[in-house]
Amino acid sequence: MIVFGTHKFGWVDQVEGLGSVATMFIHVMYVPLIPTGSFFIFADDEDRGVTIPLNGKSVLIAYTRAAMFWTAFICTLAALVSSGLTCCCALPVWGIYFAMPFLLRPATQQRADELRAMLVSKMDHG
Repeated sequence: MIVFGTHKFGWVDQVEGLGSVATMFIHVMYVPLIPTGSFFIFADDEDRGVTIPLNGKSVLIAYTRAAMFWTAFICTLAALVSSGLTCCCALPVWGIYFAMPFLLRPATQQRADELRAMLVSKMDHG
């Protein structure tokens, strides 16, 4: 069964208690292919968000994490076939893959202020 459609990837710029930026992608098997737009997604409801300009950081993180996942997956399969010889590749890549959200998701104070101002502006105009 092939899974395709749209999904949010590239979660970045988390503003504590308010939400995060994510980009909607057309995907096949949860591999992000084509970005269709970025959104500020509210923390209290992942289905509720405000359209923002396409966020390059979010797009880059989505593609990078997808590439890291598949690299780690292939290295893991190779480690199984080679009696663990490629484990030296798989383990660090898995570690970075799982650490990325914690390291890259929080917004800087300047970015948090920009996002708050953008949200206030959008709420005032529509």
